[in-house]
Amino acid sequence: MRAIIFSDSHGNIDLVKDAIVHYKSPEYRFGLGDYEVEPYILECMGVTGVRGNSYLDPDWDYSFIYTIGKFRILLTHGNRYSVKDSLYTLSMYAQSKNVDIVFYGHTHEARIDEDAHIYFINPGSVGMPFYPMYPTIAYMEINGDICNIKIVDAVDYSVFKEITINKNE
Repeated sequence: MRAIIFSDSHGNIDLVKDAIVHYKSPEYRFGLGDYEVEPYILECMGVTGVRGNSYLDPDWDYSFIYTIGKFRILLTHGNRYSVKDSLYTLSMYAQSKNVDIVFYGHTHEARIDEDAHIYFINPGSVGMPFYPMYPTIAYMEINGDICNIKIVDAVDYSVFKEITINKNE
């Protein structure tokens, strides 16, 4: 199973379209809010997503949980959990939902963190990046008990950060 995950495109959706082609139409395309494009564009791209804090976002839920293989994955924009201050509130929520991985956006900062055996992945911003100063997305592959997640440059797909999660460890 393969997926691309992106956040905070703020109208700059072309790099996401390019990533879908580059990764040979991954089975899942997750958006984490602040798209600022017409909802039909996301629908045509096969994006399943959450609502961000932009008034232009589709009327989607603010978060949802997806089970892919053996992994429970929470997707959210993050603004409702004060992620610009810390991951504490989001971590408490994630623990209560018994998830393995959390994808969130809002900060425009690509990062990978771990707390209470839960992995928190922010793919950064594909449209208005803060850190690093180039657009990024996440690419995820799940094979059985192994999940590999890469945060990549959305232009040349070079790896910025990477983690492998093994459910058996």
